[in-house]
Amino acid sequence: MEYELEEERYRVHILRSPITGTAVEERWETSDGALHRIDGPALTTRDPDTETVISEHFFRDGMHHRDNGEPAYLEFDNHTGVCVYRAFFEDGQYRRAGGLPHVEWIDPVTSLIYREEYKLDRASWSKPRLHREEGPALLVYNRQTGDLIREEYFKYGRKHSKLTSQTPPPPDP
Repeated sequence: MEYELEEERYRVHILRSPITGTAVEERWETSDGALHRIDGPALTTRDPDTETVISEHFFRDGMHHRDNGEPAYLEFDNHTGVCVYRAFFEDGQYRRAGGLPHVEWIDPVTSLIYREEYKLDRASWSKPRLHREEGPALLVYNRQTGDLIREEYFKYGRKHSKLTSQTPPPPDP
């Protein structure tokens, strides 16, 4: 059997705390400086005192990206290491299969999701906006019980009391 191998070359930058020596930031970049890594996070940050991972960013070709429905951006509680935030991206855009939320906030004590967001990216926008075609774009839950306490409807970043099927996208600035 013959296999064609493809070589990958990275520059790895490690920033260390001068006091503890902890690697507080680890960056994997391509030769042109784009964050990129196939088999792990391209950017990892750690708490300098506890050495706990604070965040992991998965990038492909300079854009947040992760395959197989896994989150591309994660934040962790700097004391416990428990995941408290996760965002799902493909090719730099908020995307997640199955109609699941793009962003989840997680209580570090109960491990329950207490906030879910559906977002939309457009190249002309300075930042992503809450958006969902059918259903609420923002859901807030009780941190102790997980019961839904609030839902809000958004289309193209504009809040609605009820969804209207004819809401046009906002004009490009």
